[in-house]
Amino acid sequence: GNDRRVIAVDVPLCYAPDAYDGIELSGWATHELLQKPGSSPPDLLDEIRREFGAAPFDEESAHELSAAECIAVRDQCVETARRVGELGCSLIRKHPWDLAIVCFSSTHRGGHLLWDRKIRKGRTTDVQLEKIANALRDIYIACDTAVGRLVDQAGDDAAVMVFALHGMGPNNDRTSMLPEMLARVLGEGRDGEQPARRTRLTDRLRKLVPDELRARVKQRLPQVMQDRLTLHWRSSGLDWSRTEAFVVFCDLDGYIRINLRGRERDGIVPVERYRSLCERIAEDLRTFKDADTGEALVSEIGFAEQIFADGPMRQYLPDIVVRWNASAAALHRCVVSDSFGSIAWPTPGRHPLGRSGNHRRRGFVIGAGGPFADMRNPGDAHVLDLAPTALDLLGVPQPASFQGRSLLRES
Repeated sequence: GNDRRVIAVDVPLCYAPDAYDGIELSGWATHELLQKPGSSPPDLLDEIRREFGAAPFDEESAHELSAAECIAVRDQCVETARRVGELGCSLIRKHPWDLAIVCFSSTHRGGHLLWDRKIRKGRTTDVQLEKIANALRDIYIACDTAVGRLVDQAGDDAAVMVFALHGMGPNNDRTSMLPEMLARVLGEGRDGEQPARRTRLTDRLRKLVPDELRARVKQRLPQVMQDRLTLHWRSSGLDWSRTEAFVVFCDLDGYIRINLRGRERDGIVPVERYRSLCERIAEDLRTFKDADTGEALVSEIGFAEQIFADGPMRQYLPDIVVRWNASAAALHRCVVSDSFGSIAWPTPGRHPLGRSGNHRRRGFVIGAGGPFADMRNPGDAHVLDLAPTALDLLGVPQPASFQGRSLLRES
C-alpha cells in the first residue's frame, strides 16, 4: 500500500466508484456511459451538480445531422470543455493530491460528428457553413484553454502529461454493409434458396420510421430496454437452424461469429469445419470493392486465435475481425464483387449513423515539466506505457503484471 492521493475526473467507460480514500467523479461529462454518474465520496456528485450544474453532455445522435444540429454539437462541446476545466481546477485547488487526471470528451464527440463539414442533411446557409468549417478547431481551442488553466492551477513544479488514446480521421466504418456482404458470401437467398434471415412485417414497418425519430425515441427508454430492442432487431429475424455465421454488433471494425455447435445456443457448424469456414469467409469478403474506383473495402482480416490471448472470456469474442480500408466510407455509391454482385451504399455521400469521423489507431502523448523537462523524445510510445509512467512519477513500484514501460526510463 501507499499514501498517494488521487483526483480523477471522468475517466471514460468506468463504472461508478465505490467509496475510497480519494476523489473520483465518473460519468459526469463523458462521451459514453456504462452506468449512471457516480462519485467518491458519494456526496461529491451532488456537490458538483450544485456548483457546476447537471451533466453537460447528452447522448450522441446516431443519425445524419442538419447544419443547425452540427452547430449545436459544437456549442455543447465548447461549453463542456470549459466546465470540465473549471471543475478540475476547483478539485485541484480544494483537495490534496499527488496525481490528478482530468478527461475531456469534447474532442471525441466533435471528432465523430464534425470531422467533415460537407456531410449533413438539408440546406445550409453561408453563415452556417463558416461556423461548421471552424467547429472542430473551436472545440480544440476550448480544450487547449482548459488544459492551460489546469496546468497553471497545478503549479510550476508539476509534471504534466497530455494524451489521447487514439486519433480521429474520416469514418471508414462499413459495418452497415457487412450483414449483406456476409449473406452473399454464405450464399443465402441465392440459387432459389430462401434467405436465412426472414423478412418480417415489423422490419418493413420499422424502415418506414425515419432514423432520427427512431434514435430519439430509443434514447428516452431505460438502458435495459434499449439493449433488448437492439438485440431483437439485430437477431430475432435469423433462422438459426440455417445460419452458419452472423455479424456481431460493432463499430469501426467488423465482427463476425461462427454459429458453432456446442458453443452457440443453436449452433450448427461442426468444430471440424470452423477453420475452413473462417478462411472462406475472409477470402470472399476480400473480393468486394468500390464500384467506381475499384478500391478494395477490406484492409486486413484476423482470426480470434491470431488476435486474442487464450482465456475464459475469449469464447465471447468475435471469431473474425474485419479491418476496413482507411478511405471515407461515405464516398461509396455502390460496392461490387465479381462473385457476389453489387450492394448499394445506404446513404451516398454521407454515413448512415451521422458520424463523418471515426477512430484511428495512433494517438499522442506530450510530457512537460518535472522529469519531462530535460528528457529526449521517447519515440513510439504505447498506451500501455502511460500507467507505468504515472507510477514512476509517483515513486510507486510497477506491478509485475504490467506490460508497458515508464517513458522516463531509457529503453
